[in-house]
Amino acid sequence: MSRIDGPALTNYDQDTGAVTEEFYYLSGQLHRNPKHGPAITTYDVETGHVTLEEFYWQGKQDRPNGPSRLQYDRDTGNICMAAFKRADSFCTMGGGSLIHYDVETGVAVQEEYLFGPDHRYRIGGPAIILRDRLSGEITSIQQFDGESLVEQPGLIKTLGLDHS
Repeated sequence: MSRIDGPALTNYDQDTGAVTEEFYYLSGQLHRNPKHGPAITTYDVETGHVTLEEFYWQGKQDRPNGPSRLQYDRDTGNICMAAFKRADSFCTMGGGSLIHYDVETGVAVQEEYLFGPDHRYRIGGPAIILRDRLSGEITSIQQFDGESLVEQPGLIKTLGLDHS
């Protein structure tokens, strides 16, 4: 399956005829130049909002300068999750590799620092950062000790993130 000038596969809602999904393929693999948009886009039939965008390069989830997967709230259209991957492996680009947002405030409420194809938490730095949904202030930092996540209350102050 392959198409150069548009989606190779488009699915429609059988009741309304509205587009529900678009898939871009090249030589049988999910693929689209990220400058032109995502390789997968899904839409909510009722609201028409985009609910998912995924960027692929030669069959692997990948986007060099931004999130490779974006999920949006079906009602508001606001972003609720962003994932950063290169060649199907989690990576960071100056922040978390998996970020969850509060759909009402837009605040990044949870940042996870995952790496590699097996999605391991990083060792030696924050693994998960939690934030207040209104103020955006950090409320918790957890580190991965190689076996489990451990709360690090002193790390907020050590990193100069304590605003109390």
